[in-house]
Amino acid sequence: MRELETIQEFYEVRHKWIPNEIRNSLGHFNVFPLEHPNIGKDAKPLEYGRREWYNIVLVFGGGIFQCSGKEYQVKNHAIAFSNPYTPFGWLERDKITKGYYCIFNEQFLKKDKRIIEFPPFKTNTIPFYELTDEEANAVELLFKKMFDEVKSSYIYKYDAAKNVCGSQVAYHDEISEL
Repeated sequence: MRELETIQEFYEVRHKWIPNEIRNSLGHFNVFPLEHPNIGKDAKPLEYGRREWYNIVLVFGGGIFQCSGKEYQVKNHAIAFSNPYTPFGWLERDKITKGYYCIFNEQFLKKDKRIIEFPPFKTNTIPFYELTDEEANAVELLFKKMFDEVKSSYIYKYDAAKNVCGSQVAYHDEISEL
């Protein structure tokens, strides 16, 4: 298992750039589509280990999510949550056809902790949920809204993206009660 991966390492290794806002005290938030070479043919596993950020991942297709020493099989569509205290990784990412993920740190949520108080972010809970087609499509729309907000020039775009992220958490509460 690798040691704690920092946000700066995440950007340097996977994206070859570092956003300016990770250096300020306001915290960090970003959203990405899952793309080749991280999914699809010849995709390599994501090394099992801890990261210094919170993560929400939506995947379409098959794969294996590892968390806290357990493995969770993606049958069709799934959403997974991780936190800085729990190691996670992905196996068989070559069967994932598309997806999205967002990362954020605790500083970003300084004034609003409701997202990280959400049960799947807690240790000793199952942070993985299979989704129906309808649920996966609804969550995908939320990810697309977050992506659009972050890419916009709107001055409060991160607050807007945080609100969409909170909507995603609230939506998950609704589907998990069904």
